[in-house]
Amino acid sequence: MLMFALSARFLCTFFLEKYYIGQKKNELIKTLPKVQEMLKRGEESSENIFTLERASNISIIITDNEHKPQYNVGIITSIVDDRAEIRNGGKVFASVALPSFDRYFNEYEGKPVFVKTALPFIENERSFLSLVSEITLADGSSGFAILQTSVFAINENAAVAADFVGYVSLAIFLLGLPVIFFISRGISRPIIKISETAQKISSLDFSEKLKISSRDEIGGLSENINEMSETLEQTINQLRENLKTKERIEVFRKEFIANVSHELKTPISLVGGYAEGLKLNVDGDEKDYYCDVIIDESAKMNKLVLELLELSQIEYGSVALERESFDLSSLVTTLAEKYRISFEKKNITLETNTYPDVFVFADPDKIERALTNYIINALHHAPENGKVSVVVKQCEEKAVVRVYNDGAHIEHEHKERIWHSFYKADAARTREYGGQGLGLSIVRAVVEAHGGNYGVENVDGGGEFFIEL
Repeated sequence: MLMFALSARFLCTFFLEKYYIGQKKNELIKTLPKVQEMLKRGEESSENIFTLERASNISIIITDNEHKPQYNVGIITSIVDDRAEIRNGGKVFASVALPSFDRYFNEYEGKPVFVKTALPFIENERSFLSLVSEITLADGSSGFAILQTSVFAINENAAVAADFVGYVSLAIFLLGLPVIFFISRGISRPIIKISETAQKISSLDFSEKLKISSRDEIGGLSENINEMSETLEQTINQLRENLKTKERIEVFRKEFIANVSHELKTPISLVGGYAEGLKLNVDGDEKDYYCDVIIDESAKMNKLVLELLELSQIEYGSVALERESFDLSSLVTTLAEKYRISFEKKNITLETNTYPDVFVFADPDKIERALTNYIINALHHAPENGKVSVVVKQCEEKAVVRVYNDGAHIEHEHKERIWHSFYKADAARTREYGGQGLGLSIVRAVVEAHGGNYGVENVDGGGEFFIEL
């Protein structure tokens, strides 16, 4: 605003006079055709020209071809004995020698021209801007029209106008400062807030949310930044999760390779050692023993490979599920009878509690595999003279199987990892019965393939594994 005030002052000082004179020239040019039109009306021309002169504040002088006045209006009101009389209210105000108009034509060269002159019979000479042009008189002869307008006060007026504009601009500037301050503050504050929030977003800090409710462009920008922040936060969180998943997969992969190597190393070493013994022509019972060891270790390796193949096929969907409707309670009862002798050998009580007609739509072979692993797992981890119970029931739209065994609780850090391949929460007990840590991994793969749920819970006296289908 201060620049506007200074600019206005500068323009008024250096260009207002030129603009004013330009406007005066335009007025004279527009009046000239009107004068020509009035001259064609004959006797009433003088009165009409006088009226035009008063209306437009222009002095009009008409001369003949020899520069002698023909119509005298404005300052010169009449000509008596070659003298110009200036009247005021019917009384002669002054009578002076008739002025010569020759000076108006010093610059005339056959076309309208502007000249600046001063009337010699006025005490204080004042500047006038005159338009001199050839014109046709009422009788058809050629003459001249001199249209004059005063420009004597233009310099003073320009200076006064420049001062006035300067003062007004300064007053507006001073009065507008508080308004500008509050308006600029209202605009800059949300912009600063947006900048701070954007800086936090660039540092991956998405906790800050803009609360700008205006309905203008700034409000729209703040909404877009909030949406961008939420999208970026979700995307980055997803990327972090993906990265963690990849890291976990890489850890599992390394553990898997190490576990497979470990599980195969011992039987391969045994097979190799006993095969070398046979090569040395071991005879009799010793030879049979060597062969039995090789067959037994080969069977273990074969079992391991088959279980790994089964797990891989289920996890990656390379084997389609052959779903059908079957009674889950009947399947559990059959499995319990199948393994009851094994439980009796360890003096472990096996109980079943099944609801009738609990039907599921699933692959019966895969579900049998998963439940078998649960039952065998309970058998191996229940103490002697302990108890194992299998419960089948229906909860709303889900069939639930729960396998409980007496024994120690599963520590919290093991609850998630026991579902991973080769993981053994109790490695000593697992080695005791020849387990390889793949049973629960197969359960997980089977249940996930069916879109069900699985897990383990610590209850009074032991642990309880469950499946929901």
